[in-house]
Amino acid sequence: MKRPCLACGRLIERGSHCPEHEPRSPWKMRSGGAQQRFRQKLIRQYGALRCLACGAPDSAENPVEASHEYELSMGGPMDGPGALLCRRCHRAMDGAARRARRRT
Repeated sequence: MKRPCLACGRLIERGSHCPEHEPRSPWKMRSGGAQQRFRQKLIRQYGALRCLACGAPDSAENPVEASHEYELSMGGPMDGPGALLCRRCHRAMDGAARRARRRT
């Protein structure tokens, strides 16, 4: 049974979107070491493995992570701008962004 694409209404066989409007999946983009390459690019760019928000060094308890300026889940590019943030700052920033999106 055919159903309409959620974006344009064109009838499709399966799924929720036609091929033209299929959302980009951040999970597919992370394969092949793309996330590691992004992290290495940021380390080269900033020159140190420290959190840009609080200055904490990389550690097992609070590792420094690559943060995308535009979230992958919102369609941001894998190789776009980003920052090195410790896990605590990264989670705080992501939580604040989620709360802000809920308000709009």
